[in-house]
Amino acid sequence: MNKILLLAIAFFISSCHRNPENITVVYDTIPTNDTANFEIIKEVNLTFEGVLPCADCGGILTNLVLNTDSSTYKVTETYQGKHSGDTVLTSAGSYIRKLSEGDAAIVYQLNSSRPEDVRYFKAKGDSAVVMLDKQQKEIAGKLNYSLVKK
Repeated sequence: MNKILLLAIAFFISSCHRNPENITVVYDTIPTNDTANFEIIKEVNLTFEGVLPCADCGGILTNLVLNTDSSTYKVTETYQGKHSGDTVLTSAGSYIRKLSEGDAAIVYQLNSSRPEDVRYFKAKGDSAVVMLDKQQKEIAGKLNYSLVKK
């Protein structure tokens, strides 16, 4: 009985590695440089943070979260150094990702419920964004309008 069981197991194991028809599987790919219709997003949330200039306070601690799966955003701004203490404002809405004119960099257009409150941030590589003015141009001067990726 044990010999029959042992023989059956040996037969079963040896039959697993056979390819009697010598079948070969070939995978074929078509090379293409057309990536216009494909977008690879590695992260669901992109978070940027930094201190933006403020005319009447020590600076605006800004946290920008872009939800890439739903094209929504949330901005939390803490106005630092006010006489009445820090003031926190939060805004949210949808955003559009587009290319800037001239250098073809990615620009995030943050839309709110009020059209006059549209804001623009331009990607600086994969590690930062810089706030733009209403004409989608970089703000001239020595002040830092950058938020770095967290």
